[in-house]
Amino acid sequence: MAEIVRRPQVLWDLEDTAVHLAEDSERIAERFLNAAQETFEEILSFPKIGRSRNTKCADAEGLRSFPIKGFPN
Repeated sequence: MAEIVRRPQVLWDLEDTAVHLAEDSERIAERFLNAAQETFEEILSFPKIGRSRNTKCADAEGLRSFPIKGFPN
């Protein structure tokens, strides 16, 4: 069974965003982290959802982007 793997940069970005949101509302920051987890689980179930991204980095081949629901990018 597949699993969600979060690279260190993803964890830093999530934490950074949550800290920024918490400056206005801890409740919104918590909602953001919960929505991120739900989005990761959705991507795990449907790995081809989202928009294909072009990149020159070999490590990011096949990269796709998908917004966290309720939090516009």
